[in-house]
Amino acid sequence: MLPASGPVRAEVVGSNNEELIKQAERVKDYMNYMVTYEMEEYDPEMDQMLFYLPVIGSTFKKVYFDPLKGRAVSQFVHAEDLVVPYGATDLASSPRITHVIKMDSNEVRKLQLAKFY
Repeated sequence: MLPASGPVRAEVVGSNNEELIKQAERVKDYMNYMVTYEMEEYDPEMDQMLFYLPVIGSTFKKVYFDPLKGRAVSQFVHAEDLVVPYGATDLASSPRITHVIKMDSNEVRKLQLAKFY
């Protein structure tokens, strides 16, 4: 799942020029650096997700900015913690996707006091 060249690929869609190709390479290099070095939870979360997949049948991956860590975080989301409207036929066309997060009061206080820039 994590090839030696990195898990992220970049491709310019539409008309491209040398500047856009170089920018795509910079984005690819930065994202590969983030996933392999900064996001230390990426590999264990992916392993856990792949472990649960045959048992549960559906698993989800969430990537978001964590203000406490000051960086992007990759997290495995259990299917039972994902809530979509009853009438939704798929996630792509769903008007809302909600992740139920269980946290203690200390974590809530930390997030309330975190500085958002």
